[in-house]
This record gives sequence, structure tokens and C-alpha cells, in this order.
Amino acid sequence: MTPTRTAKAKDAILTAADELIRREGFARLTTKQIARAAGISEASIYYHYADKLDLVQAVLATHLARLLPVTRSLPERAGSGTVAANLEAVATALVSFYQHVIPVAAAAQTDAELLARFRRQLADSGQGPHRGVEVVADYLRAEQRLGRVSAAADPDAAAMLLVGACHQVAFESHLLGTPPPPSADPAALVAALLGLGGLTPQS
Repeated sequence: MTPTRTAKAKDAILTAADELIRREGFARLTTKQIARAAGISEASIYYHYADKLDLVQAVLATHLARLLPVTRSLPERAGSGTVAANLEAVATALVSFYQHVIPVAAAAQTDAELLARFRRQLADSGQGPHRGVEVVADYLRAEQRLGRVSAAADPDAAAMLLVGACHQVAFESHLLGTPPPPSADPAALVAALLGLGGLTPQS
């Protein structure tokens, strides 16, 4: 395979696997189904991935790679724009991330080997659900130092509330098969958060 064809095949495999896992689940998913959906040979999957579990890890890593630029840059945005707009941007990214990842992560919960691999991967990379909370908390602390968030606010608790709410929005939408309600809009979540616990930005 040429580099271009290899990259295209890999992208097709990841896209097909992601869609099938979200639609069909993981337990009965086969590499033959993935190959058919991707329009490639089953052998091509094993050219790129050791096994089905390796492929699931790659799907999760793809979604994480889209989220990281948004979350990692959040603390650097302290002092620019508005607190509400900055939090809305990361909340929007988190909801989208969870909407894609929850069905895939559910596969890890039902497969002991995949869960063990996933845990090792998170430990080795220093990633995990806690990182989103830490980044939002770091951002709020930076805004506190600038006087744009009340000094009485608890950044860690506020970050947990926002990240947890984003996860809940995606979880409900996935479980019920319905779009999130207006009250779950990132702007509504952030507005509610800013009104709690003395978080409201100082004038």
C-alpha cells in the first residue's frame, strides 16, 4: 500500500468501527462486518491493528485527539473573552466528545480484557476522565487570580459540576435515543453554573 492509500484505509476502518460500535454494540461486532462497512478486505484491518480490542482503543484515541486541543488551551484563555464564552466552548466540546465516546466506552465496561487494556493505556498516557475536571479547575483558578471569578468559589467542585453535567447530557441522549433538551444546552449549563457558589464573574 502507498502511504496515501494506507492512511485512507486506516481512516475508513476507524470510521466504520466507530459507527458500528455505536449502532450495533461491541460484543457481537466482527472484523468482517467492519471490513465490509469500510469497503476493504478483512486482512487490511489486521495490517493496521493487532485485534478488535486494539481497534477499539484506536477509536477512543481518535475522539480524544479531537478534544485535547480544546481542553488543553482552556487555561491559556484566562483573561481573554468572557468566562461564560470560554466555559461554553469547552462544554460544547465535552458534550460532543461524550456523545461519541459513551457507546465505545460501554464496550470497555462489558469486556474485561478491553477494560484492563484501556486502564493501562490511561495510566501510561496520564489521561482519563479526571483530566477534563482538572483542566477546567485550573482555568477557573487562573480566572480567580485575575479577579474574573469570585475568590470564594471552589474551582474543583465547579469543574466537577460542569464536566459531570456534560457527561449526563450525552448519557441521557444516548440511552433515550433523543436529542438533548434546551436545558442541556452548553450555554444554559454554564449560566446555571456561574450562578452557583459565588462563581459569578466579578464586575
